[in-house]
Amino acid sequence: MTTLVHQESPQDFQVFNKTIHPDLAGVVEDIVRLPAMQRLSGLIEKNAYHNSEEVLEHMAKVFANCQELLKLDFITSSKLKNRYATYFKESVDAKGKYSHGDLLLLASVIHDVGKGVEKEEGITYFQVVDGDGNTEAFGHEDAGAALVPSLLESTGLAQSEVEFVGNIVKAHNTFSEEFCSASLKKDPQQDAEVIRETNPLYMELLLHILADNWGVLVYKEWSDYFMNKLLNSVFFMKD
Repeated sequence: MTTLVHQESPQDFQVFNKTIHPDLAGVVEDIVRLPAMQRLSGLIEKNAYHNSEEVLEHMAKVFANCQELLKLDFITSSKLKNRYATYFKESVDAKGKYSHGDLLLLASVIHDVGKGVEKEEGITYFQVVDGDGNTEAFGHEDAGAALVPSLLESTGLAQSEVEFVGNIVKAHNTFSEEFCSASLKKDPQQDAEVIRETNPLYMELLLHILADNWGVLVYKEWSDYFMNKLLNSVFFMKD
């Protein structure tokens, strides 16, 4: 049974998935210490997706959720589970050392780092928008992707691995509730084709948004559909 983290989880960025490359824990620890990350501990989000939640704490939860999802315990077919496992264990670069799964996890650690970044004087990619303290962060995906090279410059990742992480950060909200409602039919065969054509990193992006939005009421119907039907469908994985 897959047990994902809800709002009450601790902020620790703990590595517990044994399939992860042993060097990744140290990389994550070093990145989390960076000032660009630590500043997010004081940034509080309040909206339909975040219940007065610190951004850094949220990213720790998403990291934990991605690790849990990569166990693939929600996949009921052993054959399909093996196909997913093989994909996520494949290296992104023959000269690098990290797999698709490793780099998805690394992206989950920093995916919201663009929140609070200044885009022009006095205006950031994070704004309180009403008297109730509700917040929005339009454009934080691009702002975060722009920071990825500097965040990862001392990690020893190959250039292609850095670009891979940056592409996930940039596109991490691709399969948003708005996209799903407008583009998907809840028919696994049709939806698999739409999703595959939307972004070549559809596998990583779908797992990421499940981890990112787990426990969020406005996304629940899509979380349930993706985990119980689409990802368990033979139509989703390309041969």
